[in-house]
Amino acid sequence: YMNEFDKAMIGIIKEGRLFEKKEKYVLHDNERQVLVYRRGDYVFAFNFSPNNSYPDYTIENLPCGSYRVVLSTDDYRFGGHGRVAHEEYRAKKTEGGKIGFNIYLPARCAVVMKVQK
Repeated sequence: YMNEFDKAMIGIIKEGRLFEKKEKYVLHDNERQVLVYRRGDYVFAFNFSPNNSYPDYTIENLPCGSYRVVLSTDDYRFGGHGRVAHEEYRAKKTEGGKIGFNIYLPARCAVVMKVQK
């Protein structure tokens, strides 16, 4: 499974020319052990918690638009359980007045989303 993940991640890096773009930190949630950042048209969300999954985690501080999951470490093809939906997530004004959306973040999982143009 690691070879498949490696191929997929390298494909995203090449397609998005991500090493040419500067990262922008979006969220650093120490209490929940979640880190989110942007690079180019991609948003990377990491849940480092070994035990806690978040069924409706709010990712904020994003530009308006639609985002689609392009890679999840929880995908079946990487040996995961397929719990992260590869659907469209619309970033809109949240209850806190910021722009974002909710997504399921399983424990020990990373999710990569791409803004849809």
